[in-house]
Amino acid sequence: MKFCELPLRCIPNLREYKAAEAAFASTLTKTAMPTDLFVQVTGLTDGWTAAKQVNGGPLEAITVHGGAGYTNLDLNPADVAVVVGHPVTCSNPAVRLVVWWTESGLEVYAQNPTNAAITCTLHASDAFKGLPAGEKTVTLAAGGVASVSWQ
Repeated sequence: MKFCELPLRCIPNLREYKAAEAAFASTLTKTAMPTDLFVQVTGLTDGWTAAKQVNGGPLEAITVHGGAGYTNLDLNPADVAVVVGHPVTCSNPAVRLVVWWTESGLEVYAQNPTNAAITCTLHASDAFKGLPAGEKTVTLAAGGVASVSWQ
């Protein structure tokens, strides 16, 4: 499964990457830098929770605005295996997703902001280490909310 593309542009201390399949995953080489490397990942969806995972560790929530996620990485100590993107996606981009991760798995609130019912598929990304993967289909009434768990 492909999770990243080559950098789109590089300016001092900022790298921009394009997410493929809703996540960017790569190993970035140790580099002596006076500050953290600022990373922008495009191709993400506003209204969906996004996260960063460094070296398979715990997920950290990141900001997404205008289809881009923003975070920073310290490349001074060692190479960094990083994943930036959506832990859970939806087949309908109109649906809003709030995702949080616990020791036992993933919890998701899917909210339908439209005036019509929506049936959609939620997909837990396998790019993130240690999280459950898979798909679940939900039907959301107009303005409705569904709660989904992955253990």
